[in-house]
Amino acid sequence: MGILDKIIKENLEGEIFYDGWIKCKHVQRGLTHCKECLSVDNCWFYSLKKPKLPHHDHCHCNYEMISKPTIKICKAECGIGKFRDYIFGENQEDKTKREIFEFLGFTIEDSEYLAKEYARQALKSYVEGNYKLGKWDDKGQRITIDIFLEHNGKRYLKGSGWMVCENGKITNNTPIAKTINKELARKYKDENRRYS
Repeated sequence: MGILDKIIKENLEGEIFYDGWIKCKHVQRGLTHCKECLSVDNCWFYSLKKPKLPHHDHCHCNYEMISKPTIKICKAECGIGKFRDYIFGENQEDKTKREIFEFLGFTIEDSEYLAKEYARQALKSYVEGNYKLGKWDDKGQRITIDIFLEHNGKRYLKGSGWMVCENGKITNNTPIAKTINKELARKYKDENRRYS
């Protein structure tokens, strides 16, 4: 079996597809640049979970096949401030997020641990292609990655928001993605009733 046999596959409908990793490449043909296309230039995606190109009329951007990324060459960043200042911060308007972490037994003192654990889990999920595509605009392509936390005998699975950056880097936008806040709040209340 050759290398192409491993990455070129056929689905149940008989359609051929590439099962590997790609890099988005911005191609300019004219005097103006598309900010949205520029925002994903040199960003890496699993081929089945990539931004759709062409993105707009007269878009010349394309994909390039790349080797499967590894934890050693990719990077996930989650700043401690996402927890210390945002989740546990005094000015946090959405108290539900803080309550979810407190329900699990985390406090502001756990901010460094949480930031490192989020980065560790997100990196592993990203290189395995375990993410969901989110909004794409001139700031970049957002993805959602599930984070599993276990603390004080309680378990929780959370969707966290990330931005895909160049050359295999992702950065945390929010520990709890907005798209699932209502679902998380409902689960939190159900779990809270169960343990009280």
